[in-house]
Amino acid sequence: FDQDNNIYIGGNFLQTSTALTNSYLGYSLPIYQSRQFIMKLNPDASQVLWSSNSNIEGREVGGIAYNPITNEVGYTSYCYATYSWGTQTLQVSTGGNNGIDVLLARFNKTTGACTGLSRMLSSIPSFDNGTALAVDASGDYIVGGGFGSQLYPNAATTLYKIGGQSDFFVAKFATQPCASMATENFDKTELQVYPNPTTGLVTVAVTETSSFEVLDVLGKVLQKGVLTVQDNIIDMSKLSKGVYFLRVGVVTQKIIKE
Repeated sequence: FDQDNNIYIGGNFLQTSTALTNSYLGYSLPIYQSRQFIMKLNPDASQVLWSSNSNIEGREVGGIAYNPITNEVGYTSYCYATYSWGTQTLQVSTGGNNGIDVLLARFNKTTGACTGLSRMLSSIPSFDNGTALAVDASGDYIVGGGFGSQLYPNAATTLYKIGGQSDFFVAKFATQPCASMATENFDKTELQVYPNPTTGLVTVAVTETSSFEVLDVLGKVLQKGVLTVQDNIIDMSKLSKGVYFLRVGVVTQKIIKE
């Protein structure tokens, strides 16, 4: 669900007849095969607002998540061969790699257009699949699934399957390169928020008009608005006790509500 309660569904759609008569709320495949697909429905699931599918056969169920920070939809499953979704393409079968890799696809929430495809490299050959997807408070994607041999989340890390047909994994896809944690850089980007912890009203030191969002630990937007130099107080008195995140522009600050 997004903040307007629109519904997002992802998975596998099987067209079982050459007559192409299978449909779900009016959506059907143009070919007699199965495909990975996602769709956006209105809040009561009575209308398909948009739908989209990949170019290759898909039989495994993946995971889907709405990202309130980037205002997009993420989908994880698997990819192989020359994999494409809309205008985006991944050349998975390169250098003798004929295996199946973990996929992370991103989509425009409004239009359904695929805006990016990423994969997690693995050993050759193996079957790897993303089956669960979540979004953290920074807008990064947390992917979970299984891998069949060796998995390379990044250039410095290798995960090894220990036993059985596959092992599970959890990995994080960042939306942007991690910023330096040097003290001078950190001081420049930290919000001045007080009191913190707070019991209700929070003052934010801003030097210009800025939009803000208050999010819970799962990344759900609970409050949003605009701060100015003269009007720079946020009322969090109606929120339950716990940890929240205040996002002003591109900077995020943790706030504790007592």
